[in-house]
Amino acid sequence: MSFKSKRKGSRGERMLASILSEAGFPARRGQQFKGGSESPDIICPTLARWHWESKFAEQLRFRDWLAQAEGDCGGKPWVIAWKRKFGPWLAVMKLDDLLDLIRDRLPPQNNLPPSSASCDAETTAAAPKETELNRKEQTEMKIDELYPSRWLKAADVTRPVLATIKNVTVEEVSEGEDKPILNFLGDLKPMVLNRTNSASLAELYGNDDTDTWSGKLVVLFSTKVQFQSKLVDAIRVRAPKPQAVAPGAGARGSKIAAAATASAEDTDDVPF
Repeated sequence: MSFKSKRKGSRGERMLASILSEAGFPARRGQQFKGGSESPDIICPTLARWHWESKFAEQLRFRDWLAQAEGDCGGKPWVIAWKRKFGPWLAVMKLDDLLDLIRDRLPPQNNLPPSSASCDAETTAAAPKETELNRKEQTEMKIDELYPSRWLKAADVTRPVLATIKNVTVEEVSEGEDKPILNFLGDLKPMVLNRTNSASLAELYGNDDTDTWSGKLVVLFSTKVQFQSKLVDAIRVRAPKPQAVAPGAGARGSKIAAAATASAEDTDDVPF
């Protein structure tokens, strides 16, 4: 494990300990040099029945994490708390352990109010339809919905999108791999900036200094590109149409407007 990964892991452990403490369960980091069941990632006396693993990473490595949790838990039920840099904390645990936890919180079954015969009949009649509907929804769910990406993808740009550039940063897109990221104002996801789009923006704004791109308008659109002998969907950038450039933009605005005329021939139905 690299020094950067260790530092990121330590930060995640401190964050998780702080969250548990604020929730009323005082917690701290374990003694990491010991390892195993003697020193979990998080020590929480009031939740001592659980073995806690903290994972602060962009990529899912469940096989490795599950193997580590099983090896270090010492027979205790374990919880893997995972967080991406800009995502919420998620918890992974065995279904049996979750059901035991739910049973502990539920009232005894004999305390539940009895249901009427008419309700039972209606429920029985409606059950097949509901089951069929649920099954259909589950089979139609897409992979992108199960594992939403933090980065803007071609599938997110079904129609051209007019965006304002906020800045360009360098971030870790996968473990050990840093790439430039194009950030936008508003709630639009950031986009991994490849060489093609970097060159297009530099040509459009006449400067390869990314600091000068802040506040500039750009249109994002999806198109087919050749990749490893296959046609795949990709995001490309172009200039806005003339009417999308703010009045009084000066010579630079005129230049963008001129470039837009040539780049918007096949998108006449898009106002920008």
